[in-house]
Amino acid sequence: VMYFVENYCQDICGYFEQKGTGRPRYPIKNMIGLLLYAYCNKVFSPKDIEDHARNKIPYMVLMNGLTPSSRSISRYRFILGCYYKSILSKTLQLAVDMGLTEPVEKAIPKTIDFILKEIGVK
Repeated sequence: VMYFVENYCQDICGYFEQKGTGRPRYPIKNMIGLLLYAYCNKVFSPKDIEDHARNKIPYMVLMNGLTPSSRSISRYRFILGCYYKSILSKTLQLAVDMGLTEPVEKAIPKTIDFILKEIGVK
């Protein structure tokens, strides 16, 4: 998951640099990785993701020991919502780059729309 975030989501991560003062944000790379990993494991509830981040080792590793609250997870989900199509298209690009699928231009938008519908994003 982190390989994908590091190599395919740099443009998205660049928008979330720390600005101003106040409490530091959770690293965006870790939050994208956390949400992607949770979704891959069919964990969608912010409260469940919070519990997994506190108690399950793969989630702890993705977050480098940080434990975001369900409220923070909800906020990041909302902020990243406009980037979901971009992130999903990048996952399909990774699959093409790894030779896991053939690049089919017409199938990719339909696949993205189907996935967004499944996770409840319009």
